[in-house]
Amino acid sequence: MGSVEQTDAGECSVYRYIGNEEEYKNLLHSSGVVETETDVKIYFEVYGTGPEKLLMVMGLGGTAMMWLPNVKYLLEKDPQLQICVLDNRGIGRSSVPSGRYK
Repeated sequence: MGSVEQTDAGECSVYRYIGNEEEYKNLLHSSGVVETETDVKIYFEVYGTGPEKLLMVMGLGGTAMMWLPNVKYLLEKDPQLQICVLDNRGIGRSSVPSGRYK
């Protein structure tokens, strides 16, 4: 529980699905997968390197890529931020484990 698998910052990132790829690639600090329990993996991306942390969680059916215009805007307005976006369980690049959600 709690293991983190790092991925290359340029690999399978949401920035390539919207807008200018280089624009978002330059903002991306890190990305990876956290295994929260056996066979449950949550994909995340971290943008910016500031000391103030912000976690952005999408609602029903949306992926982390939906936040990217907001991430860009917020980082332009406040470079003191470090923003984490994620794909909820069963959405995007996070796993879709069988059985009931706990």
